[in-house]
Amino acid sequence: MLDLKTIPKAHLHLHFAGSMQEKTLKELSYKYGVKVPDSFYNKPFDSIPATKRGWHLFQELYDIASSCIQTEDDFRRIIIEEGLQDKNDGAKRLEMQINPTDYLHIGKTIQGVLDLACDQAKITSRETGVEIAVIAATSRTASPKIAEDIAKAAINYAGDGAGEIVAFGLSNDELAGKTESFANAFKIAKSAGLKSVPHGGELLGHEHIWQIVRALKPDRIGHGVRATTDHFILQKFAMEKIALEVCPTSNVALGVFKSQLDVPIRELLGSGVKFSINADDPLLFKYRLLDQYKILREKNGLFDRELIRIAKMSIKSSFASSSQKRKWYEELEAIKY
Repeated sequence: MLDLKTIPKAHLHLHFAGSMQEKTLKELSYKYGVKVPDSFYNKPFDSIPATKRGWHLFQELYDIASSCIQTEDDFRRIIIEEGLQDKNDGAKRLEMQINPTDYLHIGKTIQGVLDLACDQAKITSRETGVEIAVIAATSRTASPKIAEDIAKAAINYAGDGAGEIVAFGLSNDELAGKTESFANAFKIAKSAGLKSVPHGGELLGHEHIWQIVRALKPDRIGHGVRATTDHFILQKFAMEKIALEVCPTSNVALGVFKSQLDVPIRELLGSGVKFSINADDPLLFKYRLLDQYKILREKNGLFDRELIRIAKMSIKSSFASSSQKRKWYEELEAIKY
């Protein structure tokens, strides 16, 4: 059986604070006197019926984790540790999503936070061999003006390599805010070469995905799993090469699906739509990138050739340079299984 660590893969949907190592949360929360509920360390969503899980608990726990990041050293530590983790998981590329307004107490300005993120991403890429790029994101609960300010700052770091900003994202509760109100921020970002990677099709269905497609012209969609209920939108994604960032364990934890078997992996494999498998917020959901591939093998019954195909799609869906992708494709082709 193939060692899944040896499969070159890209990690394309990972939130900054949610990537924190559990030991780091314990150390920082003790250092700053932040109260962390015991349930945080024991798969907090498992004790709640799937039909009653939702965004409120997730956001509460995410905010607790974020509040433990109080200094520049803390901020840099998150990126360093995730780079090492992804190296261990066999990732060649990481595109980490950061909302800079969450860390103005560290960077002082939006640009200051992005400068710090890009600097450490470049350093950690060099030290780990994992190419780390940044996705600058805004929140659905923020004003369109703040979103535009983030987009304007992000374009100063636009590029496709280590320590550069590759895309502009929209995250947080899909039920909050009006998607159309963020269209100008995405227009600013796209006009400077940044890709569009809004969240959608997780808590809301395919009707909202159509809104996102029309208003934000996505290159990838964070989650997007509800697209499998609409044949026409799957066709559009396949034709226009709009990729999905699928996060199976977080979907189950948040009650989007009742079990891992309900996550439509095989439907996606047969749809012609590109997608990647990602950890989303492993601090909260307790499964990291390599775990996702193991679960697909053990719970969903995927064969090695199918897991390699998903890894290849993850690389293809990344915003890395063509030369880097070719190098990683060659490593995939050399795998014996």
